[in-house]
Amino acid sequence: MTRNKEVLRQIDQTLADLHRTQKLLNSARRFGFFDLFDGKDHGLFFSFLKRRRLNQANEKMRVIKEELDDLQVALGDRALSKAMKPIQVSWLWDMWLDNMISDWYSQRKVKKSLKAVKDLQKQLKKARADVAKNA
Repeated sequence: MTRNKEVLRQIDQTLADLHRTQKLLNSARRFGFFDLFDGKDHGLFFSFLKRRRLNQANEKMRVIKEELDDLQVALGDRALSKAMKPIQVSWLWDMWLDNMISDWYSQRKVKKSLKAVKDLQKQLKKARADVAKNA
């Protein structure tokens, strides 16, 4: 397998992981929306589901970070964004002190992570096109 084909494979794998992360974050955002506006009836249930999706997304982000480190070496001088970071929201703050402020804060973190994922997807698609053109 040529070097460019291997880089393309790595980019495709990372893009697939980013897509899955985006789906998990969108799901967490939906549960967070219900948590925010339906807190007193089902808030703990929606908080639990949101936390579960956030934990899954965080695991994917850790994998993606490792993939990006490998890709950075393979792509050489092309700088890839490091803005995507796992979401850190205290379990105690989000689950037990469940209120509009903590829910809003969580939603804001998810929105920021979604933007970072989308920006990274754009960068990788452009890098993929450049590598494919030079293959």
